[in-house]
Amino acid sequence: MVAEGGGAARRDPGGPELGPGAHLIAAPLAVPGFVVAVSAGGTVWRRDPSGAWSVSLALLPATLITGTPAVTSIAGFNTVAASGVVYIGTAGYGTLLTSDGGDDWVRADPGLPDDVLSLAADASGTAPAIWAGTSQGLYVHHLQAEPTIPNYSGGSLTGKWLITIALGLVVIALAGVALIVWSRRRGDRSPT
Repeated sequence: MVAEGGGAARRDPGGPELGPGAHLIAAPLAVPGFVVAVSAGGTVWRRDPSGAWSVSLALLPATLITGTPAVTSIAGFNTVAASGVVYIGTAGYGTLLTSDGGDDWVRADPGLPDDVLSLAADASGTAPAIWAGTSQGLYVHHLQAEPTIPNYSGGSLTGKWLITIALGLVVIALAGVALIVWSRRRGDRSPT
C-alpha cells in the first residue's frame, strides 16, 4: 500500500505480491520513497524512489545441514537525520545491510551470532543505534559519523577467531602428515 500527500492508502501499482504472512518491511526516512520488503518465501524486494520495484536479494547462501537461512527481521531508521541504511537479520547468516538502495548487501555482523531473531533501529539516544536480539542475547551497535561495518563486542568474535586458528593448524598438520606419507610411499617405489 502507498499513500501520497496525506491521501488515502491504495495498492502500490508496481508492488510485488509478497504472499500471505509477509510482515517484514522497512522504509528509512533518509531516502524518500526507498522501501525494502521481504516476501513470505524470503525474497527481498526494493522500491526505488521513483516507485519501481525489483528483486534486491533473491537467495541467501545455503548449507547442506541448515538449508537456506530465513530472513527473520528488518530495520531502518524512521528519522531523516539518522541513516538511509536498511538492515536484515537472518536465522543462520547473521545480519546484512544495504547503504545503496538495495543494489548490494554486505555482512554487517562481526562479533554477532549468526542467528538473529530481531532487529530494531533506535534514533532516540545521542548516537543512533541498531539493537539485535540473538540466540545468545541482546547486542547493540552505535552508528558513527563515518559509516563503518558494525563491530559487536563480546566473546563470540574471540571464539570464532580461536576456532578458525585451531582449524587452520589442524589442516596444516594433516597436510604435513599426508605429504610425509606420500613421499615415503613414493620413495619405496623407487628402483634400487
